[in-house]
Amino acid sequence: MQQSPKSIVEKSFKQFNYDKHMSLQEFLSRWLHKRLSHNFNWANHRLNKPYHLSLNTIIQNSGIKAYPSIHNNIRRIENAINELVNKNILDGERTETVRKRGGIRTKRTVDAVFNLFPTEEFSKAQMIANKKQKEIKGIDGIQQLQDSLNP
Repeated sequence: MQQSPKSIVEKSFKQFNYDKHMSLQEFLSRWLHKRLSHNFNWANHRLNKPYHLSLNTIIQNSGIKAYPSIHNNIRRIENAINELVNKNILDGERTETVRKRGGIRTKRTVDAVFNLFPTEEFSKAQMIANKKQKEIKGIDGIQQLQDSLNP
């Protein structure tokens, strides 16, 4: 007997724009879009609060092969981010890459943090998805408290 996926049984899945997701050409762009769609819970275009991802986190969790040069890794991620900007998922004017230097006397880049700001369109879609997820789970404050008291 085949088992249902855990996310469906536990009602922990979150909807996202699959058509837009599959229209992305780069694997890394699709990975970033999926990560944003599932983890960006405070989606609100007016909050001015970015989603932060470090270079090391992206390399470790996305499954991409790390290039020997850190600059090539950053360039590859920035290309994926540019695709998300072109698809109106990220705000190109506010999204930025912050390079971290090795020390006071060196200009060598050792890591980078990507501050990703969603567009208003993406934020609205996320707010709708968040609301639907709560409705599917049936979570309100009283029910959540009862569920925790009666396992």
